Amino acid sequence: MPQLSNFNRYYYLAYVLNYAPFMEFLFWMGFILMAHSYVVYPLLLTYLARGKKLFKQASHEPKVIVLMAVYNAGHGIQKKIQSVLSSDYPHEKILFYIGSDCSTDETDSIITNCANSDNRIRSTHFDSRTGKIGVINTLYEKALSENSSDECIFISTDVTAIFHKDCIRELVSCFADEKVGIAGSYIIKGDVRADGISGQEKAYYKRELEMKYHEGVLWGSAMGVFGACFAIRPHVFTRVPSHYLVDDFFISMSALQRGYKVIQDYEAFVYMNVPNDSSIEYRRKVRIAAGNFQNLQHFSSVLFSWSATAFAYWSHKVIRWLGPFFILLCLLTSSMLMLDNPIYEAAFYIQVLLLLTPLLNYVLKPLRIHITVLRFASHFYTMNAGVFMGFIKYLRGIRSSVWEPTARN
Repeated sequence: MPQLSNFNRYYYLAYVLNYAPFMEFLFWMGFILMAHSYVVYPLLLTYLARGKKLFKQASHEPKVIVLMAVYNAGHGIQKKIQSVLSSDYPHEKILFYIGSDCSTDETDSIITNCANSDNRIRSTHFDSRTGKIGVINTLYEKALSENSSDECIFISTDVTAIFHKDCIRELVSCFADEKVGIAGSYIIKGDVRADGISGQEKAYYKRELEMKYHEGVLWGSAMGVFGACFAIRPHVFTRVPSHYLVDDFFISMSALQRGYKVIQDYEAFVYMNVPNDSSIEYRRKVRIAAGNFQNLQHFSSVLFSWSATAFAYWSHKVIRWLGPFFILLCLLTSSMLMLDNPIYEAAFYIQVLLLLTPLLNYVLKPLRIHITVLRFASHFYTMNAGVFMGFIKYLRGIRSSVWEPTARN
């Protein structure tokens, strides 16, 4: 092939970028991938998993060590502690390790009072902010040094997740299957309010849990358990790098890489309130998205393996993480094709209208006009904007995982 001059290279590139079939290919690629992740893949999971259930054994009663990092959680920590220690599980087989990440409210005094009245509680106070990941890593090492890992299950949890009395029993019964490395709990969200995003968030969590349950039943490859509450074998636990922001997905993918099953249990219930403030949830989504791109880089090798885990990873996670770019790709290509084709002209204006739904929802909110379809569309695009900003945060570099608790209903 003859060498092209700089001028001809630019001319050739301009020609390719304006070539209609190429633009059409890019448009439909973005549209089909998004449709696959949000519509086709969930339906496929439901169809393939029909009639299938997890293998569980209720008589399986290993020692359980609960790990929890807290920061300024005085408003809810006593209720959380009581929900764990009053579980319908042999009391002598439960230990509770709590790490307070330099709390400045009444958290430490509440933990101390609870520990004085129940010797199953082990507390650690950190003199400077460490972040959840640093706290959990320290508690894990401390628990291992003080207990034998034989016939023992760890449960990592957050202060906002209140245990159902059967939660521990249901979770550990999943480990009767020796191939199971991690089992996630089923999160039941609280009441929905009309003035915020709690309805959209509750629907999102419900759909996510269903998908993860089906992935676990089918392939043992649930795409990341929720960090609010999950059980793990001690030797499966992987130390998370201190600057990583999303520890639950890192630990889940590490287990899958080592050949263990990661599953989602439908019968291990924890109760959590629903985030309702869109601005607070947006900032949380930015933080999570930045952490997701850290994990995408770390587990990039999984993407190119021929396995059910790779298929689930692409379909459930990676395409969604790249969603903002596909949205922009479809908008850009349709704008270039709209002059010659009414189909792409309609597609362009529909996309513009959808992109404006967050603004419209913002205008209607003070008037107390709540249109369900509009609010879900607004939430979708707002959270994709959060993913895009998370990508920018990731590119700038992340040096700390120190966090602030998310406000909920």
